[in-house]
Amino acid sequence: MPVSEYDQRILGITKELCLQLNIADYNPIFVSWEGFDSRSRVPVEFRYDECLIERNCVTLSAKMKDVLEPDEWRPIIASSLIFTKKLRRIGLTRGSGRSVLRSAHTATGTFHHD
Repeated sequence: MPVSEYDQRILGITKELCLQLNIADYNPIFVSWEGFDSRSRVPVEFRYDECLIERNCVTLSAKMKDVLEPDEWRPIIASSLIFTKKLRRIGLTRGSGRSVLRSAHTATGTFHHD
């Protein structure tokens, strides 16, 4: 099945964020739009502001498809990449929060240095 232009833009944003965050081991090939969270044993609606970083895909809420512009997904995807690919590997240690926030702000374009 061909990837839509909307999904291609999200994949492109995800790859840009990976470069900005120095994440070399993640290269998703499709976006999965889910209505229910597959991690739950009972049917639980997939949160509208959630992003799952899975082996070959970025999973997002089906309810939000075409509601947000692809670039509006950037902060949500960035925070999931940081949590999944950075913090889980190194463990969140005391003092690491400041550099994590700086990475997130830099990747999403919201960091302003005084």
